[in-house]
Amino acid sequence: MKLIAVGDNVCDCYVDQKIYYPGGNCINVAVNSKRAGAEEVAYIGVLATDDKSAYLQKILLAEGIDFSRSRIVQGVTGQPGVRISPDGDRIFFRQYPETVQNNVSLRLTAVDLEYIKHFDVLHTSCYSFMEYEISKVKGLCKVSYDYSDIKNLSELEPSIQWVDYAFFSSDNLSSEMKEDLIQHCLNRGVELVCVTDGPRPVVIASANERFSQTPFPAQVVDTMGAGDSFISGFLTKYINTYKISDALIFAAQCAKWTCESPGGIGYPNTLT
Repeated sequence: MKLIAVGDNVCDCYVDQKIYYPGGNCINVAVNSKRAGAEEVAYIGVLATDDKSAYLQKILLAEGIDFSRSRIVQGVTGQPGVRISPDGDRIFFRQYPETVQNNVSLRLTAVDLEYIKHFDVLHTSCYSFMEYEISKVKGLCKVSYDYSDIKNLSELEPSIQWVDYAFFSSDNLSSEMKEDLIQHCLNRGVELVCVTDGPRPVVIASANERFSQTPFPAQVVDTMGAGDSFISGFLTKYINTYKISDALIFAAQCAKWTCESPGGIGYPNTLT
């Protein structure tokens, strides 16, 4: 299985502990896919020129992630502020608007697309501003998209017709709204729709089948990146085996492991 993640990167700043971790949905999925056994993993994004980006790039090299097609742009990395609740839930409380990813749009070139078609799946997210670019990828490889906790079906329209694997977080959705979300995606041609629901069972639906998986009990330290770890575990196992039930079990185990460790992928560094 070969995966390329295209989109966001940040450094999650745990201000109370005065440390930060490299992260962002696409970075977390890339690193965790490699750890989960993916044969080859790459990343394309907009990287800054500050010390946090330099550290993130160092970690990508250490994890064996090829980011050579990323754009380097003068400016700063996204630095969301994070606090951890008493039960281990991560809480974001600030954003820096003037980051390179907010200032510069990533556009996929012909050379990028020639590179991308070497992979089995491209993963991106609602945090990556790629909804108007992924139409270029359709037919080159499968497309995975993390919509997170999107609640308005109209927000799906710029991208959903190009997506093969759609992932959602539904902590605050009613069962009726979940069903509407699933059916809307399937009607638009999505191959698999995955809806996580915090500590409640995950549901994955295709046009013909439904699967459910209860999360594994965990000694929760930090939920940062648990959903990203679930996605990477699922994609890695599923594309290697095409067995949804096996992929769900493996994904749940990956999410458990992440919840039991601080940071999305680890690698704490001093926050100054």
